[in-house]
Amino acid sequence: MIGHMGFPGKDALGVEDVHMSYGDVRAVSGVSFRVRQGEFFGILGPNGAGKTTTLEIAEGLRKPDAGSVRLLGESPWPRNVELLPKIGVQLQASAFFEKLTAREQLETFGALYGVNGDRAAEMLDLVGLRDKADTPDKKLSGGQRQRLSIACALVHDPDIVSLSRAAFKGFVRDKTTVFFTILFPLMFLVILGLLFGDAGTAKTKLGTVGEGPIIVALAESGAVELVKVAGTAEAEEQVRAGDLPGYVTQSGNDVTLHYAASDQNRAGIVRGIVFGVVSQANVAATGQPPRFQIDAAQVEDESLQPIQFLTPGLLSWAISMSAVFGAALTLVGWRKNQVLRRIRLAPVRPMTVLGSRVTVAIGIALLQGAVFVGVAMLPLFGLRLSGSWWLAIPLLLLGTLAFFAIGMLVGAFAKTEEAATGAANLIILPMAFLSGAFFPMDHTPAWLQQLSLAFPMRHLNDGMSAVLVRGQGLDALLLPAAVLTGFIVVVGFIASRVFSWEDS
Repeated sequence: MIGHMGFPGKDALGVEDVHMSYGDVRAVSGVSFRVRQGEFFGILGPNGAGKTTTLEIAEGLRKPDAGSVRLLGESPWPRNVELLPKIGVQLQASAFFEKLTAREQLETFGALYGVNGDRAAEMLDLVGLRDKADTPDKKLSGGQRQRLSIACALVHDPDIVSLSRAAFKGFVRDKTTVFFTILFPLMFLVILGLLFGDAGTAKTKLGTVGEGPIIVALAESGAVELVKVAGTAEAEEQVRAGDLPGYVTQSGNDVTLHYAASDQNRAGIVRGIVFGVVSQANVAATGQPPRFQIDAAQVEDESLQPIQFLTPGLLSWAISMSAVFGAALTLVGWRKNQVLRRIRLAPVRPMTVLGSRVTVAIGIALLQGAVFVGVAMLPLFGLRLSGSWWLAIPLLLLGTLAFFAIGMLVGAFAKTEEAATGAANLIILPMAFLSGAFFPMDHTPAWLQQLSLAFPMRHLNDGMSAVLVRGQGLDALLLPAAVLTGFIVVVGFIASRVFSWEDS
């Protein structure tokens, strides 16, 4: 048993016969002591004696197996939000938010206690760090970090705006995060937009050997780009090498088409074009007008460019990736750096902390949407929004929340940033390929199309395409919105149940 120094006054802390075990290891056995108000009290002992566990029980971070604790006359367990504003805790290891300066750290922790920004300057003076106010915590010495940690413990209604501001500052200052959140997916948009920018005007090449009315008709049709070849042997060699999808020869009324069956897509194109031209020539030879006429037109705006089909899918992928990685890595990082422990000891409700991170995720998603659409609308790409484009905004918000919930679930299980990154990639990359983010799902096997309907990214992509490209209305959002909402509720509930403030 550890005694107290016996100064007069009321008990600030009373620990009575506390026991605590971790499996078969007895960490604390029958510890009792009292600390008076105004008293300086120390606990000494060798490594593994249970000092840290005893203090964590007194702070309300752990529930003892037996015994009782009274802190300022109240029980600290379960988490007592009314008690937390009255205490300050200096953790064994310094716990700071990423990428913030000393002043910003104090302002953020002060917001957890409802303290205004002026208090931060006072605390910097108190611990002798005024000249380091604008220095990031990573650049402080070990002793300076400890002094800053003490100031955070003493800086004492949570402010969701302040927490969101801190998280957003950390995002902006992290160049790697900015690259993979904004620039990396934008590179795909630019590269694919340039690659497929001329897809609508590109013509299939077709070799020709000799001359004839059908070859002339093929040239006049404008449907193919004819390449003259000296002889059939050379044309055969080019087709086998893949340089040409096929070649045509005409001898009198006989037209011969040779093509590479190994490329089914281009083979189908050249066969269709040549057969069509031959059929028209046969009808013209009869001297009779065609009985049937075809009037073909696309249902969308004729100004549509390939970028308009690429943008919704790549934007859906970018939003999903940033929401999952942002939530998972933040949760793991805060737990590893003991920021969650610091927050747990502050009088801030979990929903406030969650709301601040969700606010940042939504802000980033809106920024991604604005940047993607802005770049795609440049004359180089030619994106044109449909009349109901604004319906994509609520879908973007639902998609962000759905994938944020998935990220929280990943962060609840992952113990390290590496594990969280691997798990997030394992979820996002296959889902992107199976949801039509990079290529349409129309030509995939039927069973694969049905499988893709189980993924939230497929519904986010379909909804984005419907309102951004196809000009559809609110009805097109009902199914995607319902699926995304279901993921938010179900996955969010599971994540809340398996969430832990600290590593087990």
